[in-house]
Amino acid sequence: MSQQRLNELKQQLHYHGVKYYVEDSPEIPDVEYDRLMKELLGIEAEHQNG
Repeated sequence: MSQQRLNELKQQLHYHGVKYYVEDSPEIPDVEYDRLMKELLGIEAEHQNG
């Protein structure tokens, strides 16, 4: 995975987190948010392990 995808995921998760937690107006289902988070955590784990 590229650094660009990592940045995209972070931006998407931040945006949807604000919509959900701050504005109480989610745009995606929880399962989709969880999928994005799982992808992000997987990429970060790959980078930590070299």
